[in-house]
Amino acid sequence: MITLQVLQYLIIAVKESLEAVRKEIENGEKIASIFPGVVGLSLDPSGPARWTAQYAAGIADLLVLNGGVLPATITEKANEINIEIEKLRYELDQERFEDYAEILNLLSEFAEELKEEANLRNAIGLQVQRMHNLTIELQSTLAEGFRLVDEREALNKFIASSAQANRYQDMALRLTHNDAVTKYQDALDNAARYAWLAGKAYDYETALSPDDPASATSALEQIVKARQLGLWVDGQPAMGKGGLAEALAQLRENFATLRGQLGLNNPDFEAGTLSLRYEHFRITQDASSDDRWRETLQGARVDDLWSVPEFVQYCRPFADPSDGPQPGIVIDFSTEITPGRNVFGRELGGGDHAYSVSNFATKIAGNAIWLQDYDQSAMSVTPRVYLVPVGSDVMRISGSDGIATRSWNVVEQRIPAPFAINESNLNDLDFIPSIDTVDGSFAALRRTGDSLAFAGVRGIEPDPQTVLNDLGDARHVGRSIWNTRWLLVIPGLALNADPEAGLDRFVESVTDIQLQFETYSHEGQ
Repeated sequence: MITLQVLQYLIIAVKESLEAVRKEIENGEKIASIFPGVVGLSLDPSGPARWTAQYAAGIADLLVLNGGVLPATITEKANEINIEIEKLRYELDQERFEDYAEILNLLSEFAEELKEEANLRNAIGLQVQRMHNLTIELQSTLAEGFRLVDEREALNKFIASSAQANRYQDMALRLTHNDAVTKYQDALDNAARYAWLAGKAYDYETALSPDDPASATSALEQIVKARQLGLWVDGQPAMGKGGLAEALAQLRENFATLRGQLGLNNPDFEAGTLSLRYEHFRITQDASSDDRWRETLQGARVDDLWSVPEFVQYCRPFADPSDGPQPGIVIDFSTEITPGRNVFGRELGGGDHAYSVSNFATKIAGNAIWLQDYDQSAMSVTPRVYLVPVGSDVMRISGSDGIATRSWNVVEQRIPAPFAINESNLNDLDFIPSIDTVDGSFAALRRTGDSLAFAGVRGIEPDPQTVLNDLGDARHVGRSIWNTRWLLVIPGLALNADPEAGLDRFVESVTDIQLQFETYSHEGQ
């Protein structure tokens, strides 16, 4: 029978064993605490190691309990019990002797059980050791992974840096390339403009049908499509490699052949005097019709020449617009070359002038203005007027079997002079071909200035050739005498300081306005 004292011995033995285990567990927790917990916002990479240390500490306590602490405690208590048994033998306390003997048996059985349990704990310890080794391998693998991540990050940064540098180099190359292409294109566009003007001049001079094989139509299309200069030999365009040179060489060869065929190198000259009073307005030259003529001139008066769009566009100003209104006379008429009609389109009759219908072109070589009965005592002896073609030039088709016509809207354009371009210009960053290769704009118009008019006397017919030689104006040279609209502008300020008084005297005194033209004609094919 186990007495209270025996149980106390057992409780004391177990408590002392558990205290030894507790101390070993605390040591394991201290070891585990040296590993860091959470790193930033990421998972704890040392968590497996710390958990292994804690678990290993617990298992180690069991092993200590089995291999050292608990057996030693049991042995010590067994020795104490043996001492108590020996004392009881002397005291001859049989009852207590039996109790202590029973305790000794229980401790022996407990020790036997511990032997079996120790083998199990040893197996667990081996597995813990293996887990610890695997943890070390895991840490090594994680370190290798982190190293690879760092290497990938460094590689990505290097690739990104290289890609960015390549992009900037590509951008710089493209900008340089685009700048060179733009400069070349601008220079080529300027050359194409001059080639186009040459083609239009060829078309105007030859007046061929657009369907004619030698017309400028195909050459103009080629000029528009050209993307290169083509072949040039000693500064002259040549055929063989397309481009602008091909079109210009074609025009040059065609013109060399057509000059003789169209009679361009053998023109027919003619000088004549055209009366606005009779041939255009159909007012007779006798004194009884003077009032009607004066009414016609009075009807052509305008209060302000600046309000006439054609005058502003085509004529160079004779005064500053800020000086106020400038009165004048504006006579609007047209000319033509039509069978049975005079130059002004009236039915051909006595005293009329008409140009040859059989010639495909009749062009102006010079012109002059005759003011009949102009009163020099009341007006300036040097009256100045404007004669401006503002309509379309008309000519007959040079190779036509009939009398078919073509018309051109001729623009008195100021053609800028081109400058030579070399390689250094193209390499200059500040060089802009559209600006730096020409001395002006292709859009600028060349306006007509006034010309001196000749003052004559009624009854004295002017000699056209004499007038043209003395006062002839060649500014309209090359223009067709056939034009759909002309303007004759007589500013009052060119007659007298008081423009209204000058115009009044002009209407009262001038009995006719005559136009002298020296022309040259081409027969055509």
